[in-house]
Amino acid sequence: MKTKIQLKQTITLRYPANRMNIAQITNMQARLYPLITQSGKEIILDLRNVLFMDCCAAGYLISMSRIARSNHTRLTLINLTPNVQLLTDTLKLSKIITFQEKEITIYKISFQMILKLLSVLTYFNTFIKIIYHTLSIYFIY
Repeated sequence: MKTKIQLKQTITLRYPANRMNIAQITNMQARLYPLITQSGKEIILDLRNVLFMDCCAAGYLISMSRIARSNHTRLTLINLTPNVQLLTDTLKLSKIITFQEKEITIYKISFQMILKLLSVLTYFNTFIKIIYHTLSIYFIY
């Protein structure tokens, strides 16, 4: 039995402006369109900065979602502000566009944390060796 493994490339874009209207959409289209036309990607659009979205922007996101779906690419919107969430709920966009309530968090371990963990493991290893040698001496004699 053969198993086919497909790796998806995930790209996260954070929308920088606090307004999402037709004027800002043209700038976003230059970045987003080339990504959604490629097959097999997952595009995450972070809208945490967007306080206002008009219907033109909502229509643009619907178009981009449909283009992405036709190219087997997934477009997901995350971190919607309450005003944007109200618009998406009113327009019932959840039937067309994928939403996530919170950003997926990837935990990063700093170099210092790794060093601390290694030092603790070293002390533990030394402790185990001392116990082993003590017990082996005890059972030998």
